[in-house]
Amino acid sequence: GGAGAGGAGAGGAGAGGSSGIMCTAGGGGSFPELDRSCTSPADCVLVDHTINCCGSAMRIAIRASEQQAFAAAEAICDAQYPACGCATQPTIAEDGARPPFGQESTIVAECTMGRCHSVVPNTFACGTAQCAPGQYCTTVHPGIPGGTPTYSCSDLPTGCSACACLGGSFGSCTCRDDGGRPVVDCFAP
Repeated sequence: GGAGAGGAGAGGAGAGGSSGIMCTAGGGGSFPELDRSCTSPADCVLVDHTINCCGSAMRIAIRASEQQAFAAAEAICDAQYPACGCATQPTIAEDGARPPFGQESTIVAECTMGRCHSVVPNTFACGTAQCAPGQYCTTVHPGIPGGTPTYSCSDLPTGCSACACLGGSFGSCTCRDDGGRPVVDCFAP
């Protein structure tokens, strides 16, 4: 992860120049505070903020009047990332959900408590992850007592919404349908 969208918060300082903008492959960067105030979703626009040297993006929602300031800051940020030769990951929303690849248009801007933010509607919890419609949840349970499980979301094949269409070959994993969504549980030896 690089600078992320952490600096694209609810401040009012625009992106007046390169001063203070730092986007690095190792994280710890800084990005200008942009105005995210709103009274309705119509006050917000979606913009893509590069979050790592692979070119992966977080689609963030900002106040429409901040588009020019964002574009100037993002150009500086993009120029700072070295080409690191890794695959670009699907775009992520600010709510942590990552829609299936090619379905980034499902990310929408919302105005909640006077602040613009991006979300994928109708997500569901997968442990510490948020899965989007068209995905299934995988939980990997560690083989050591007291170990912490890991959670991930994976894209379902087109037209698939149940364990039966995932193929059935899960090795040390089992699939169960939970509330109309496939959930895969894997157990480490």
